[in-house]
Amino acid sequence: METTRAGYQQQMERQLAKWSARLEGLKARAAVAGVGTKAELLTELGKLEKLEVAGRQHLAAVATAAEARWGEVRAGLIDKWNHVNGALDAIWARVREP
Repeated sequence: METTRAGYQQQMERQLAKWSARLEGLKARAAVAGVGTKAELLTELGKLEKLEVAGRQHLAAVATAAEARWGEVRAGLIDKWNHVNGALDAIWARVREP
């Protein structure tokens, strides 16, 4: 994980772009899936979208954190980001194609 705020923001922005691409792929799969699979995918998609929003809020918090306090808030922010990232990865592992 990056130690500078700018580096951390860039890393988060790249990850958010990756998540957005995954969500679009999942939406496409849900659109052509059978009824049971579609319902499951839509449920998981809803969870993923909420986590993506949390990630974007987290990025906004990093951007607005005072430079003088960056060292103080960094650890807490990294913990929150890792939680969102882990939850997204866990859901993605359940719904990706075999």
